Amino acid sequence: MTKKILAVLLALTMLFAFAACGSSDKEDITNKDIIGDVDSEKDNTNDDNDTNSSEDETENDNNLADQQASLSVGLGQSTTKQWQNKALGLGYNIPASFTVLTQDEISKDFSNAVPAGNDLTAALSASGKAYYDFVIKSEDGSSIAVAFMNAGTPVTDSIIDSTVDGIEDSFKSQYKSMGATIKEINKVTKKLGSGSYKGVSADVTYMGVKMQQAQFYAGVGKYFAFITITALGDNTVDSLLANFYDL
Repeated sequence: MTKKILAVLLALTMLFAFAACGSSDKEDITNKDIIGDVDSEKDNTNDDNDTNSSEDETENDNNLADQQASLSVGLGQSTTKQWQNKALGLGYNIPASFTVLTQDEISKDFSNAVPAGNDLTAALSASGKAYYDFVIKSEDGSSIAVAFMNAGTPVTDSIIDSTVDGIEDSFKSQYKSMGATIKEINKVTKKLGSGSYKGVSADVTYMGVKMQQAQFYAGVGKYFAFITITALGDNTVDSLLANFYDL
């Protein structure tokens, strides 16, 4: 029974991660290679007059800045005790009962994860894929995942709000289809590290097991940063969130 529950939780986690991409499609977002965007803009500059050239060069500079920023987005550092990501201004103290997953293990557990071994630039521009910078799990099935997904355009508050609406609908429909008893599902905003994250938290019972799940989103340039938490046993979403700290 425990294995079945864990399999369902993983499936839900992947579904909620994909919802970010689905909500972004409403904004006509496309995924493009980061390096390719910069090169194409440089080629177009040569065909414009001096005024347009100046404007394009400014845009190129912005694109280059986006490119450079993107390369730091997923470069978190983790040990068995701590994880830190300077781009997010976020750190996490890892509880003793949790283990840190390798990229190979992440690739096996999450179907939307970029393949292990992909270089970071390709990983962060992969269409429909998420780069999981940090994933930990405990023996009771509790887990935390921090990941990034390329939106192809600056992630605004309206895009975040639309994504959260989609996540809320996904929580409700999926738990109902599973036959889970829903205690409550709420939209929440959390201050984590130096950023504000909007998301949805659910408190449910499935196959006699009480659990909490939450998904939080923030924008980092052209990327969604999302945090997925599953809390079982003595863990709660709030207790696991309490281990995040500002760098």
